[in-house]
Amino acid sequence: MLTPEPSDSGQQVTLQASGILRFLPAAFLAAWLCGWAVGEWFALRLLATLLHAVIGANPLSSWLPDVGGRMPGGPAAPFFLVFLLFWLALWTLGGVGAFQQVLALLFGRDVVRWGGDALEVEHRALWFVARERLAGRAITGFRMFRGHLVADTRRRAARVTGLGSQDDREQLRSMLESWRAPLAQPEPLSADASPVAMFVTFHDETGAIALLSPPAPRRSVGVLLGVLGLALFAGVVSVFSQKTGVALVVAVLFFGVAGGACLAGSLWLLAARESWHMAPGRLERRRSLFGRTWSTEFVPLEIQLSSTRDSDGDLKWALEVSGAGRRHTIASAIDDPNAPLTLGTWLAERTGARFVRRDLEPTLRRVG
Repeated sequence: MLTPEPSDSGQQVTLQASGILRFLPAAFLAAWLCGWAVGEWFALRLLATLLHAVIGANPLSSWLPDVGGRMPGGPAAPFFLVFLLFWLALWTLGGVGAFQQVLALLFGRDVVRWGGDALEVEHRALWFVARERLAGRAITGFRMFRGHLVADTRRRAARVTGLGSQDDREQLRSMLESWRAPLAQPEPLSADASPVAMFVTFHDETGAIALLSPPAPRRSVGVLLGVLGLALFAGVVSVFSQKTGVALVVAVLFFGVAGGACLAGSLWLLAARESWHMAPGRLERRRSLFGRTWSTEFVPLEIQLSSTRDSDGDLKWALEVSGAGRRHTIASAIDDPNAPLTLGTWLAERTGARFVRRDLEPTLRRVG
């Protein structure tokens, strides 16, 4: 049974990792980390070898000896070096994340504090610490999801804790609901402010409010495609020095077409701009690139929020707009309907369109 303790901001409870079953995923991740360490070591040696090929020396030879075999040389070497650096960064981040998860399973501790007008959560896994603070008026409710206690806000679902027993989490939920009940309700959505963090509002040529699609995901994919495209063209350069005849033609065509497609996709994602313009019963999607604009209208407009479950059991929420035989997903999220739901409500209020909510969890609280 949870016993609240006094804290500087009000009250707090501490929940710790428990249960023998947590050792199973911890053991699996520990075994995976052994393979990860081998891959990390090989990639670092390969990086040192490529540096040797590019600058003519390996300053880390005593710790990272060169890998045997022939490395790409000439103009292809720098491109392979950039690609390896990009891959190694992602691989390292994945390993650090897995290591942190092992520590959380074995030594995790969550400290939940509430009082006044804010909820504070501190997730600890030995020396890994993550803190989060939610304003009380921003919280629209609490619910249990896949064994975790979750705080819903208009923009997202924030994990409060997954530690302790089921009874502990249910008891904590009751405490937090009692704390939130007397607080003032969330303010209505502002007409000029973006309803969710991903989108940005601006005034179009008519002075009306419009939405700019999130640039961050597009840029991330665009950079990834650009790096892949450069690596493929580096392969073309390398092939010229090693192949002749039909093999050369086939390799150049394959690497050239694939690299050109990746670079074209990268250019579109990095340079193009997508915006959404609202009018009564209508939503217009505009895509602009180098002064040229493509426009698509959804009229009569219908907005729909629905969910699908993938093979891993994850629930994907998608906000779709449709009209004139066209359909487009404007926002989506995994296991968290808050942002798509808030965006759909905001669009429906400003266009007067019908908003259909399918499969929405009955326990999800929504205010305003």
